[in-house]
Amino acid sequence: MAVKWNKIYRGGVHRTTPETREVNAPTTGTFLPGTAVTITSAAGDMTVQKGITGVRDFWYLIGEQLHGSVDDNQVGGGSSMRLYTPRSADLMAGRLVAGVAIADDVPLTINADGRFALAVTDDPIHAYIDDPANAFPGTTPTTSTLDQLVPIKIR
Repeated sequence: MAVKWNKIYRGGVHRTTPETREVNAPTTGTFLPGTAVTITSAAGDMTVQKGITGVRDFWYLIGEQLHGSVDDNQVGGGSSMRLYTPRSADLMAGRLVAGVAIADDVPLTINADGRFALAVTDDPIHAYIDDPANAFPGTTPTTSTLDQLVPIKIR
């Protein structure tokens, strides 16, 4: 049975609780919780774009809606989107590209679609898969599918 992660922030509830920020939701596209984004502006309003582009090296993770699930697309005029500000060692859940072997401490980078991908030579490392061998429940399957939520720890 596949494990379903139902929260993006997986850390404690004391001083390590992440800072959040609200921005206007984009009117089109697919923006799932666990996707990495940067802040931009559209028509004078603060909104987001997927991935890390240009000089923007500070990124956020889209959080789950207050009423909804981690699989709800967060777009639509007039609505807002909650973003988590990741800090080093935070435990979160992120969206992966397909085909990444899920094992503890696999280095991940962020692609242009805001998904985490296997970091190769010269790629910046943004996070690591957090799936120790003795973790319960373990993450299945052992190779990622597109947009699968997996446990990550921020670099």
